[in-house]
Amino acid sequence: MNSSCELQAVVVSADPSVVVMMSECLGELGINAGVKARSSAIDLMAKHKTDAFFVDQELHPEFSVIEHVRRSWSSRSAVTFAIVPARGLRVADFLIDKPILRQHLRRCLRASYGITLKERARYSRDALNCEGTLQDSTARRFPACTTDVSQTGVA
Repeated sequence: MNSSCELQAVVVSADPSVVVMMSECLGELGINAGVKARSSAIDLMAKHKTDAFFVDQELHPEFSVIEHVRRSWSSRSAVTFAIVPARGLRVADFLIDKPILRQHLRRCLRASYGITLKERARYSRDALNCEGTLQDSTARRFPACTTDVSQTGVA
């Protein structure tokens, strides 16, 4: 199982040059990259939190993977990247032009790194079992038990 702070990325591309460069540059930032087919990427996001998705337009022109990311419960706030042959439609958080230049890719990854880390921290929860009391607007009190805590609230 992955650490809750270990960033995960999925690359949807059949272009070996894209896959190699993406894997190397993501690895430099300590981000684990998995290369997936379109259907595998969609299946993965239904089961696991993924922090970033890189979708190659040449493999997947409709970018439906990005649409699935936005509808996914666990990965809807993932940072998305569209790898496009030339400046194209704004379908993702970041665009990466092909052919990919290593310097441009590194700059793009550094720009997205803070956003990705923030989303990972917001998503992760820490187990905390303790008793408490809730009070509503009419001052009624209710016993409660917390199960976990995250940056966005308590469950």
